[in-house]
Amino acid sequence: AGSSVPQLAAERTGMSRKLHERAGTLAIGFVVCATAFSLITQAYTLGHAASTLSAAAPGSRPLELRYAAATFRADGPAPEVPGWYHDASERESARGRRYLVAIATASLDSAQLRQIEAAGAVVLAYIPANGYRVRIDPANVDGLRALPFIAWLGGPPALELRRRRGLAAK
Repeated sequence: AGSSVPQLAAERTGMSRKLHERAGTLAIGFVVCATAFSLITQAYTLGHAASTLSAAAPGSRPLELRYAAATFRADGPAPEVPGWYHDASERESARGRRYLVAIATASLDSAQLRQIEAAGAVVLAYIPANGYRVRIDPANVDGLRALPFIAWLGGPPALELRRRRGLAAK
């Protein structure tokens, strides 16, 4: 097509001649634009799909716990505590065991709960999402922290609400 276009252009006049003289350049420009559009569309589609998969991958979600008073983020600043909130959480039991919060990479199965118990911790409560309030002897904290499914372990944030003992009995 490139070699016959100049011959055809010589036979034409006016606007038709100008179009045929530039046909090769216009064709190349069209191919470049179509290819660029195709590559950009594919990159966007693949990037969007990869980000969706990444967001669904275990361990990629933010390490956060949702309390009634606020959301606690392990890797962020401490949340503002509402004025109505009164911290009633305990840091240590009467026998000297520590109360900690463990954030797991995913919801724990029964085998993982047994591993936590074998590390010397007692699971006391579940905290959304994938958080567990535990009681543990201070000497066993490093063993619990070393479990591969524990993403974060630390003192409970001052956001826990405790039931009044009278309400718990009802």
